Amino acid sequence: MVYRLSKYNYFIEYENKVICYNGLNDKLFVLNQREFNDFMQLFLKLLDFKKKYPSLFNKLRKWGFIVRNDSDETNDYLEKYKETIYNPKVYSVTINPTLKCNLGCWYCSVGLANAQIKYNKMSAETLGRIKKHFKNVIEYNAYSLVHIDWFGGEPLLYYDEIIKPIASYVYELTLKHSISFTQFVTTNAFLINKSMLNEFKKFNLQYFQITIDGNEKKHNKVRNEEGKPTYKKIIQNIVDISNIIPNVKIYLRINYDKKTLLKISDILEDLQNSKKDRITIDFQKVWQVPAIESSILKEAIMLFKKDGFKVRLYAFRPFQYFSCQFDKKNHIVINYDGTIHKCTARDYSDKSKVGDISSSGEIVFNDKINAYYNKLPIENEFCKECKHLPICCGPCTQKMYEKRQWKSDFNKICLVKNSPIKPDTFIIEKARDLGYLSV
Repeated sequence: MVYRLSKYNYFIEYENKVICYNGLNDKLFVLNQREFNDFMQLFLKLLDFKKKYPSLFNKLRKWGFIVRNDSDETNDYLEKYKETIYNPKVYSVTINPTLKCNLGCWYCSVGLANAQIKYNKMSAETLGRIKKHFKNVIEYNAYSLVHIDWFGGEPLLYYDEIIKPIASYVYELTLKHSISFTQFVTTNAFLINKSMLNEFKKFNLQYFQITIDGNEKKHNKVRNEEGKPTYKKIIQNIVDISNIIPNVKIYLRINYDKKTLLKISDILEDLQNSKKDRITIDFQKVWQVPAIESSILKEAIMLFKKDGFKVRLYAFRPFQYFSCQFDKKNHIVINYDGTIHKCTARDYSDKSKVGDISSSGEIVFNDKINAYYNKLPIENEFCKECKHLPICCGPCTQKMYEKRQWKSDFNKICLVKNSPIKPDTFIIEKARDLGYLSV
């Protein structure tokens, strides 16, 4: 048997150590420089390595650092990607109760996309169609999990009128048919109250993405309700959610520019009463501002880690096998007007829609949907040759669809090239999280 080193290995020198990482299997260990030099000598003659140290050799084989010469690692990744994208057991829907919002952030994706808003909220008729749709999905399919992702606008503007009736209906249906049911809400969290929290627990709403814009002073300049400050109430709601809902996962998205990061430490004191193990910090640059110096972002990441928070680096997600949840074939977006889409960061016009929900609850797709899946986003010459594919997962379906339509530059949609955090930094932080490096 002939062996070789994996194409997805990384060997990164840092603080007189060498971090050894395999991106395909997300395995990592750290050596001192002398140990690493010895390893490199063994790697030069893999068959001798196998004979001399069979236990160590087999461990590195299991972790993916050493592979058979005839193995096709890229194809192995592609097959797992396909399994995830075409998973027949999971059905998920993003629902926009409204595209309106109680706040007025200047960088809002809905506004910047010039989203077409015909009226304020979802009609009772459309709500009824959605209920029929879920009834059909749950009673006549073999799904093991149904998931709802509430989006907008600010979805909680119409919690009592739209979210609660649909959530309670789907909850009872899935319970009756012994199907798992989960929910996620992307919200500014300003409208949350204790009554909602108790109902969130009841209906399995356990995943939250909540956005703030820096410390109290910075946030209130950006996110206010016609001048009324929102920071303290949002922070208190985050603390309450983390303490009240069991097994909750809060993704606290901090939208930042350079000034935001310089004052970021103030947030830590405000979150001291939260359950930090239930909160993951997600730093996201406001996309309209210039690139931020990476050293400033790294300092902000370290600050939150030292205080006990998990930090997510969005561009790198080993073992995820998709770039965005909307990549999955069984994931659709139902807009408040009953139109069907594949992305929430577009204008919701006829140009972007892929279908409609009928009066019987059926999703009637147009021909455009086929163009999303006739070729997967990573089935291109750049991703297939890229060392970083297993940790970045490639571009999303929507962006790849648009690239094919308009033949845009691939570099514009490449996550690695456009990330303020580079692969080496991601791997160094992973080693730190695993205790190999000091915090």
